[in-house]
Amino acid sequence: MQRTSEMSAPDLAESAQHKFLRLALRLLRLSVGLILLYLAMREAKVRLVWSALQQVHPGWLAIVLATILATLAFKTWRWALLLRPVVPEIGLTDILGALLVGQAANILLPLRSWDLPA
Repeated sequence: MQRTSEMSAPDLAESAQHKFLRLALRLLRLSVGLILLYLAMREAKVRLVWSALQQVHPGWLAIVLATILATLAFKTWRWALLLRPVVPEIGLTDILGALLVGQAANILLPLRSWDLPA
């Protein structure tokens, strides 16, 4: 990669455009994440949830968080093993992103029969 002082004007413009697109994509991801969080929590009574969280021992919350992170790590690793023969260049962050999108879709889409309105 060239240094900024050695880059030509078209290279600098392309670099600036690339940075802008990365920033725009991050903002889009953040916006979608906040929308999904709102949709997941829209019917929750925040005061009741907060009071319940205050009554839980922090050790149990740490165990829950560790379990969730371990599960995500295991699923990511499993999919990496399964996809390696098909797509050897896929990275763990790409797989983790796909897993999180899939989990968001499961929250939003009523695909299971008991989630469908009567």
